[in-house]
Amino acid sequence: MDGVATFEYLGCTLAMDLKWKDTVGPRLEKAMGRFVQMRKLWAASNLSRKLKLQLFRAVVCSTMLHGCEVWPVEEKMLTFVNSQTAKMLAIVTKSTPKEQTSKPSLPIIAQYFQRRHAFLGHVLRLPDHRILKRVILLQAQAGPPYPAYSLFYKWSMTIEKIEQFANERITWRKAKSPAEESFKGRYGL
Repeated sequence: MDGVATFEYLGCTLAMDLKWKDTVGPRLEKAMGRFVQMRKLWAASNLSRKLKLQLFRAVVCSTMLHGCEVWPVEEKMLTFVNSQTAKMLAIVTKSTPKEQTSKPSLPIIAQYFQRRHAFLGHVLRLPDHRILKRVILLQAQAGPPYPAYSLFYKWSMTIEKIEQFANERITWRKAKSPAEESFKGRYGL
């Protein structure tokens, strides 16, 4: 793998230089492809709005968010994903992209943050010898503040305290990540 800037692993494009467009772009293209394949459903007058949104979430959102746990948290990326999703949702709901950008019928950015948070909790509850946990913990070596590509982004606690928190599963599941809280009031959060 010498000299490879990006590669695909389990359907996700991973970028060595952490440019979000290399990672997020292909996922959005695949999701838009699924969306276009279902265009007759979106136009069907005999299907309820609720059913169309359920189909959109099951097919388009799941395709788009596959592997999002490792996407960096960047304002430009969040805006891009939100606007592209809003365009599709406007067609599904027969509204405008502007309406879907400010008050989305399906808040894709909230789903993104929820998946990252759930994944981080899962990783932190793994035994210490697991390679995935060891790699993720490397992102936290220097302590807070953590970089945007880190799953610990916007956490102000030490890694030990975050691990203790993650081990309290019920509390962890009810909590929102500090990264999500930092974007409150935007993207339908």
